[in-house]
Amino acid sequence: MTAIHLRLVRFHGYGGADQGLYSVFDVSKTTTIFLCVFLAILYTVVFVMTLLVSMGLMVFGDMLYEWLITVMPPAFVDAHQPL
Repeated sequence: MTAIHLRLVRFHGYGGADQGLYSVFDVSKTTTIFLCVFLAILYTVVFVMTLLVSMGLMVFGDMLYEWLITVMPPAFVDAHQPL
């Protein structure tokens, strides 16, 4: 949301979009543009990392599961069969 807001602010000029959003939600401005840019960068990095981890799990999930089975066999694999 911050990245979208930052793009809106940069596209329409900082004052108009920012003041409009603040007046709609009836809040006083307490953040600077540097804080908005920092938060936008932080949220974007977290989003990209989440996408990469989820894509990695989708691609390598089965191989990771097989490796974990060999390293640490789970107790639930043969839970219904007696030892």
